[in-house]
Amino acid sequence: MTFLKPFYLLLALIALQLFPLTGVFLMIVAGALITGLVVHVVLVLMAFDALTRRGPAWLLLFPALFYGGYYLRYAQQEREIARVSNDLSATNPKRILDFDPDAHSLVMKDAGGFVSAHDVPVAYTVNKNFQPEGHLSYRLIPRAQCDAVKKDTQARIQTWGVHADGVFQKGVCQLQFPQAPPHPVVSVVVTPDLNDYRLKPGVNIRTTEIVVDGRILGVYRTGMISRLPNFPWLYAGCALNSGRPAWECDWGVMRSRFTIEGRPAGVDPSLYDTPVALMLGIRKYPLGALKDFRGFPQNADVLDALERDRLNVEDQAFDALERVLAGGQTEGFLNLGYAVTQNPARLEPYAERMAQRLMELEAADAPTPGKPERWRNSRRDEPRALATAISSLSPQAFALLAARMFALAQRDHFWEEYEALYLRAADVGPPALDFYKAAFLERQPGRSYDSLPVLALCRIGIADPALVAEMKARYLLPDKSRPEGQQAALFLALMNFGETDFLRANEALAPSRDRTWREALYAGKGRTPVGPNNCMTEQWGSIAYRSAILQPALVRARNGWEDRPK
Repeated sequence: MTFLKPFYLLLALIALQLFPLTGVFLMIVAGALITGLVVHVVLVLMAFDALTRRGPAWLLLFPALFYGGYYLRYAQQEREIARVSNDLSATNPKRILDFDPDAHSLVMKDAGGFVSAHDVPVAYTVNKNFQPEGHLSYRLIPRAQCDAVKKDTQARIQTWGVHADGVFQKGVCQLQFPQAPPHPVVSVVVTPDLNDYRLKPGVNIRTTEIVVDGRILGVYRTGMISRLPNFPWLYAGCALNSGRPAWECDWGVMRSRFTIEGRPAGVDPSLYDTPVALMLGIRKYPLGALKDFRGFPQNADVLDALERDRLNVEDQAFDALERVLAGGQTEGFLNLGYAVTQNPARLEPYAERMAQRLMELEAADAPTPGKPERWRNSRRDEPRALATAISSLSPQAFALLAARMFALAQRDHFWEEYEALYLRAADVGPPALDFYKAAFLERQPGRSYDSLPVLALCRIGIADPALVAEMKARYLLPDKSRPEGQQAALFLALMNFGETDFLRANEALAPSRDRTWREALYAGKGRTPVGPNNCMTEQWGSIAYRSAILQPALVRARNGWEDRPK
């Protein structure tokens, strides 16, 4: 009988999947789907053997019962879907409120997705993380407005690209920022939540309520069901459940999640595609409408509101800096160092006080016999914020602090926590040469090590013959054994020491990926008073913030490398 070989294969597949050692390999190659396919092969060959009399006639019972039972259940489910759809269509409301954006504020969970697809100026979502507003607003604005948005340092103001009609819409963007609804609130309450994908057996009902002043104006119901496919695609197998963890087995039919709309008669789904759009009379954008999108009159002055919010955040940042300088803490203000560096002119008058406070914190952190080395303030935000802010000061302002910052930089492991200030401390000049030279020589050649001492030596701008010789030797080491950016740091330092001829002579040994970058530097691009490319590599093995004073002078452009705009 022809069905026996695939039947034995089926038994083998099931047996192999029961045990994790063998089952994991079948899991990788979709063994559960292969097993389901073999089931169909066995059933079809059973029918073939019975009809051709190669086997007993009762073999036909197995495929008849399986496929007959399946399509009976399939027909029952289709009738159930049709019945529920008719019931919902008869009971669901049409428009219950003429939504006016000048008189109402729409508050809903997926506000961003709704404004990207529907003709409404703004929608809000509740978000208690942003106070005192307690809400985030979402708007669709023209690209010209979007390009003029100035973001704040606390991620309150965000812009996002928009996909619609299956393509990225270049002429628009979505704007998000905290704002309390200014008008009477029209709330959308969806139960169960849109992010709840669990389905019970049978038809599941989801309700969408429109609520105004605590009063429910209307309820729209949609159905959801785990729908059977037209053909019983099976799966049968075992896999690792990493949540428990456990090796678990399962079998069944590959179902799909199906929504029973229940849209009332006479409603055009191309205009009103969601319960919210239908009940509030908010149209969906027609195909191609966003191509010439010009925005809404209600959003014409949104940039002024954003600038007020950004300046308010800046004031909060400098208030937090004042607290730190007075001996307090940042009190949860995120990335304080980065925040205050966004206004260099406002920051510079704080230079002396910041240096004094950082030295106090570092002195309090001096290792003692009963305290682990560097355990405490380095784990708090205050010294990090001060170090970041000081490292971003202009050359003139930093020069007054350089000697004291260099003294701090010589502390053990200072470079691990304050990379940017460790580099700026080299701006003290020749007195720092011996320290950074020793730090460089401690890093063993041929092994992975950070490039900070090399970049610091580049900033100093002078070197003795022994140091230059060691840098040349390390520059010629195989590139494969070192992290990206290490050889580039040596390149910058050697170029600043006047070793351009050596670098050109060994161009064949340099990474090909950086060839255009090196050519730009050979041509004199990216030169600053500090050195080539501002003595900064593209790749810096740290997530620390680099202020404008430390950024590379070259930026990648369409046709190679160009000087960074000032």
